[in-house]
Amino acid sequence: MLDPTLLLNGTYVVSLIVVQPDGSDDVATANLSVDGNMKLGAFTLSFTDLSVPVAGIPLQVVRTYDSRNPAGGDFGAGWTLDIKNIQVEESGTMGLGWECGIETGISLSAYSGNGGIFISSGQSHFVDVVFPGGKVYSFEPHFLASGGQDIAPGGHSVGSLEGDFGVRFEPLFGTAPNCTLVPIDGSGRPVTSVSATGSPDEDVETDLEFGSEGGGYYDPQRFLMTDENGNQYIVNTTSGFEQMTTLAGAKLKVDNAGIHWTGAAQGSKDVLFTRDSQGRITQIQDPAGNLYHYTYDVNEIGRASCRERG
Repeated sequence: MLDPTLLLNGTYVVSLIVVQPDGSDDVATANLSVDGNMKLGAFTLSFTDLSVPVAGIPLQVVRTYDSRNPAGGDFGAGWTLDIKNIQVEESGTMGLGWECGIETGISLSAYSGNGGIFISSGQSHFVDVVFPGGKVYSFEPHFLASGGQDIAPGGHSVGSLEGDFGVRFEPLFGTAPNCTLVPIDGSGRPVTSVSATGSPDEDVETDLEFGSEGGGYYDPQRFLMTDENGNQYIVNTTSGFEQMTTLAGAKLKVDNAGIHWTGAAQGSKDVLFTRDSQGRITQIQDPAGNLYHYTYDVNEIGRASCRERG
């Protein structure tokens, strides 16, 4: 039984394996999103080690422990840098798991158009952006014809699979309707065009694949997300949080080297990290040059001592 009260919020794959008497087996999988704050038995703890007064976005070092997260983090197993702990999780490859057929007869009357090609979803497609504290923003990809009609999963039929199709991510239930998620490339430019490959048939639905501009299956890894307050975040599926920009224009960027803040009136401020061979933070330097040192006991990984030296 799946108990969401024991799981971190985010995306999971559930597999059902049936073993036959002859030893053969069948496997069925489903993607689902866990969202909710009723977490029984979970232990979390946060410490604010550093706070620099700046306008717009707090420039802080907050380390957070979560008993459900055994992975090695910025401060050892289970410990993460709070602001960096934004996760982007996909239900799978967005360009796979689609089917197509030719619309004929009353059985397909739910689809618009006459004698066109319809596209349906053979599995769930969604992207979750999970913030510290467990808040989840969920979005679903919608593929669009040249006239803006929603062909998948909206069901509007098309006359041909040739040419490019648009793509737009829509907020799912539970995510504020004014939130947006836009796939972007390494330069920050929106990636909103895909191709489609399939061999539609009148008698049976066949596989259809959406492809990216650069080749391969459509599988965006980097996004620009706007929350309900107008704050913008650049996030990715590998490291999570990259950058935040407020409505006032203040920016906060996080990388392995530290936290970098810029504002129109106060210039820029940096909090710099030194890491060991395991990627754990061993030293932090604040904008005034003060040093914060962290040490780790091999028998108690995840515990760190911190002291300031001016």
